[in-house]
Amino acid sequence: MNGLWTRRLVPTSIATPVLLFISFLFLFLSSLSSPIIDTLDFFRIHTRLTGATPLSGIPPSQTRRATIYFGLSGFCLVPENPASNTLSPFQLPIERACIDAGVGYSFSTSVNLGPFSTPNAQRLRSILAHSLSESLVLNPIACAFIFVAFVVSLFAVRRVGYESRLWASHATTWTTVLAALLTTAAFIIDAVVAGHVKSSLESSPTFSVDWGNGVWIVLVATILMWIATSVSIFSLIRGRRTRKAAQY
Repeated sequence: MNGLWTRRLVPTSIATPVLLFISFLFLFLSSLSSPIIDTLDFFRIHTRLTGATPLSGIPPSQTRRATIYFGLSGFCLVPENPASNTLSPFQLPIERACIDAGVGYSFSTSVNLGPFSTPNAQRLRSILAHSLSESLVLNPIACAFIFVAFVVSLFAVRRVGYESRLWASHATTWTTVLAALLTTAAFIIDAVVAGHVKSSLESSPTFSVDWGNGVWIVLVATILMWIATSVSIFSLIRGRRTRKAAQY
């Protein structure tokens, strides 16, 4: 009986830790977004300051452009033409400038962040409130739960006794479901934050917002988590049916 149940369970349940590990890598990668990894961000704001911008310090015939990449723990401002920018209290920085990594977006920084220094950006500063960006902390929390589910799932594929594998399969299913729910919540929060910023600045002549690749990375992790959940549940149900069939 045990051998039959084991042979039936192994092919399906091996997929669970594989999917969990891939999901963990995706979500862990999103947790290393800007300013840690410049190419990863949840949303990006394109700034455009002209001589008509109040207190911009820019000659009437010139325009300054930059992109601000917002990640999990901060943001980086990258000028479009750094060589043409001159450093002043109200202009864009000469080179790339980032805030220190931490939870939430803070504007109390010593680096020159150009558009954040002008009265024109007060609306943007209020939209990107510290409390709003703090909600993104759910990403690393979900990542940690996925790792726990992955470790638990390894016990379900070990060639041990029936009772041990049964308990491991139950634990894998419940931890995977919990991790999937947290990952889904993390994706929803990421999408809400990015969507809120985009809709709030939709009519702004100075700022425009694009979705970052970090949101889609979390979406992929979410889809993989629910696939892993389905596989884990199916594996558990099939194992029970196989055991009952072997008893007759």
